[in-house]
Amino acid sequence: MVKEVFKIEQDELDLLSEDIRNVKVIIKNDRNIEHYRDISSKKEFDYQKNRWNSKKQMYSGIIMSENIIDYKSVISWADVGCGTGNFFEYILPKYKNIKNVTGIDAVKEFTEITSDKIKKLDLNVDKKFIHSPIHDISITEKFDLVTLSGVLQVLDLDKIYQTFDVLTSLVNENGQLWINTANYNFRGVSKRRKGGIYRFKPKELELILNKYDFTIIDSKPYTIDSGYALNEKCEFVYLYGKK
Repeated sequence: MVKEVFKIEQDELDLLSEDIRNVKVIIKNDRNIEHYRDISSKKEFDYQKNRWNSKKQMYSGIIMSENIIDYKSVISWADVGCGTGNFFEYILPKYKNIKNVTGIDAVKEFTEITSDKIKKLDLNVDKKFIHSPIHDISITEKFDLVTLSGVLQVLDLDKIYQTFDVLTSLVNENGQLWINTANYNFRGVSKRRKGGIYRFKPKELELILNKYDFTIIDSKPYTIDSGYALNEKCEFVYLYGKK
């Protein structure tokens, strides 16, 4: 549960809002889409190598999520920004109670790769794919679980509120929301933009989600090093809440 200390933490959100007003977007979202579409024409290994330093890093948020998300209660799941389907590929064989999945991505080629992966799993799962940028998603269906893994940091910063509008609208009553992204204070260097991606503080994400009447269960920085250590200087941060 979120502690009642929002008078202090609101200052953090004010700083994020100031960053959004002043930011000069270096890589527009449509250029990101073209970049990922281009590399999707190559071997998937090339895509993974392009985006992640290692396979372990690529799966870090997925593996961490197993310690937090109640997958056993999930029947329907939407992965927003599904990429090439690694999240589905890793989780679905372990939790066969999940019967309905929807993959959403701005790059059509990625949804096709994801569809092929799920098909090869040979599971009794209904699957659907939507080709759309996150802020343009228009569906009425709701899900027991909505995930956004490794995506928030590459979106335009001024789209963060629109992104949360969409994500929260997709979650069932009593459903779960999982977000993992880059940590603002990675290695003790507090910087909004670093290495071509945007970085966020746990409290910023908590405050935004709290505006949507979600119960925030947990949010922490984490790293794949040292056995998934948790401290404020870790590379990544996750946010987990329930509606």
